[in-house]
Amino acid sequence: MSQNEGSSSYESNISLQKWIPATETERYAVRQQLARVLESGPFSTSKRCIALLTYVVERALESNYEAPKERTLGIEVFRRPSQYDTNADPVVRVAAGEVRKKLAQYYYDPNHKNEIHIELPPGTYLPEFYPAPEIVATGKPQTEEAAQNPDHTQGTIRSSKPLGILSVARGQNRWPAIISIFALLLAFFAGVVATRLHATVASAPPTGMEEFWRPLISAPGTVWMCVGESYVARIELDPNGARNRFAASYPLSSGEQHAYPALNMADSIVLANVAALLKTQDKNYSVHGESETTFSDLASSPAVLIGSFNNDWSIRLSDQLRFHFEMDRASGQQWIVDRERPDQKIGVHIFNLAVPDTSDAYAIISRVRDPSTRQMVVALSGVSADGTRAAGAFVSEPTYLADFAKRAPRNWQNANLQIVIAAPIVDGSLGPPRVVSTYLW
Repeated sequence: MSQNEGSSSYESNISLQKWIPATETERYAVRQQLARVLESGPFSTSKRCIALLTYVVERALESNYEAPKERTLGIEVFRRPSQYDTNADPVVRVAAGEVRKKLAQYYYDPNHKNEIHIELPPGTYLPEFYPAPEIVATGKPQTEEAAQNPDHTQGTIRSSKPLGILSVARGQNRWPAIISIFALLLAFFAGVVATRLHATVASAPPTGMEEFWRPLISAPGTVWMCVGESYVARIELDPNGARNRFAASYPLSSGEQHAYPALNMADSIVLANVAALLKTQDKNYSVHGESETTFSDLASSPAVLIGSFNNDWSIRLSDQLRFHFEMDRASGQQWIVDRERPDQKIGVHIFNLAVPDTSDAYAIISRVRDPSTRQMVVALSGVSADGTRAAGAFVSEPTYLADFAKRAPRNWQNANLQIVIAAPIVDGSLGPPRVVSTYLW
């Protein structure tokens, strides 16, 4: 059977005509299907996709089938200001692309082929619906038409009555019908609850975490995670205490031609936390050392830069901004500089000097559109390794960013932003970071 114009191409032998639900029963069937889709694996972990698909489906069912505008979706679903720049902040387009991908994943499963199909065609935010095909697999009638015409060939597509609405032929036992009706009522109330829950997700104000990361998450492309590296001419691969009979010391010497890049534990912790955060937002990322990262890489992708003095790209970025780093090679001192108060040294740390039992670790958190690459960048850079660890904790713990959002300057959500933080270090343990200074432009 060839497909009709406007049909969905899920299976070549099944033709589905586009359908506009016209009755309350039909609209209820669509809402049932929406609840099933949103509870499925592809959607269940993405609040952004749940919010967008819920909104556009409900709008299509309730507002004379008019296509919503991108700006309207940005304002009503993602709480953007009324005059936000849709080119600079493509959150709606990005989320719609994710919705289309997840719908394709859902309906690719053969178990869902006989359900109502919901699609979001490219180039529009108006969903399309395709009725559930009622396929007679056993020869038993499932619709009034089938009951009156029992000789139809098995596998033929029948009337497109909504999912779950079956008629009972005369003379049949009424108890199955009564049970079906009771089950349908239960499903109806479950669908209402699910729809209201999803509507609540769509209308809930964004969290501080969401607002901080949104410019990077909504930027198109895979996030380039660039981690700082230290270089040493010799590495002693010496296990701690030779705990087993295979343990031994394995020294590596690079000679004069080459140095080994090494990743420190603090940067590794930050990398793991940020990677987990991006994963929960369905944002793809790739991980690279600063030595293998090029300007072309950063010019073609949004990026997260981890580290400071061990990451050339973090230093190059901060050199263009108000808060940046400085050091005195003779004394080993490292600190943060404020261009508006250049005589002050913020968070002085002496490299390779034992840290006191109680001290403060300082860091700069930058979320900016890089003036050189024109890409969105988040840089997490400490004066020391502990400072970088504190920066990573600040941007990956919801409580810290929620507290920051309450006190942040107006319109910080979409602005270029630098935050200087300090965190107490007590006996090697990191305490809660506090904001020392904030600058946005």
